[in-house]
Amino acid sequence: MDFSTDSRGNILSMSYTETGGYSGELFFTFDNFGNTSALTDTQGNIIVGYIYDLNNGAIKSEYNPQGIDNLFRSNKMILLKIGDISLIKDLESSSTVISNDCGIIDTLDAGVSPPYYVRPMQFVVWWLYYQGGWSITDLCECFPPYGFHPDKIRNAEDCDELEQIMKDAKYNWDEHVESWGKSGDITNESDVIGYLSFPMFDTPCQTMAWSGCEYWTAKDEWEKRGCK
Repeated sequence: MDFSTDSRGNILSMSYTETGGYSGELFFTFDNFGNTSALTDTQGNIIVGYIYDLNNGAIKSEYNPQGIDNLFRSNKMILLKIGDISLIKDLESSSTVISNDCGIIDTLDAGVSPPYYVRPMQFVVWWLYYQGGWSITDLCECFPPYGFHPDKIRNAEDCDELEQIMKDAKYNWDEHVESWGKSGDITNESDVIGYLSFPMFDTPCQTMAWSGCEYWTAKDEWEKRGCK
């Protein structure tokens, strides 16, 4: 599912591709309460339709002969977007999923503890690292800080170039630690993850997240190539 939105983030259409099932562009129609009332194809034919209970917003009946999956039905679904990351919460079941181009993660039993107001980006990154088993290089590629381009590192010509990337990244990190009074060691994964959680809120943190991703991606490529 790939969604298009207007300038205010309202959903306009969904490019839907299902292996062995329906594929095509679907357009959203909403009722006065913000619920999705229908999904139509490019010819205006109704592919999916919903009728809601006006008392509680629950779906009373659904027309969906082709079994189209649609995350955005009643207004019980809350969508919070930060970049290409989406937090989707069902207020009725209290279930939450995190979605971006790298897939969908169910956050049930994620072990999140207070304070619950922790910034969503921090929650996403730390949960995927500690509960989801994602590596630091996975996180850097799926949630890249500004200026970070993993392909440049993966396409490095030789081990010497990778070593220089690691040295430059560590130098830039240490400079920020000294100049901006930051803390942490670039060779410590959890320290880098901490800065990767906040790249859009603080310029020094953004630069340190970029340096950390450069270092660890180069290190990963170094080890894959058997450099010594």
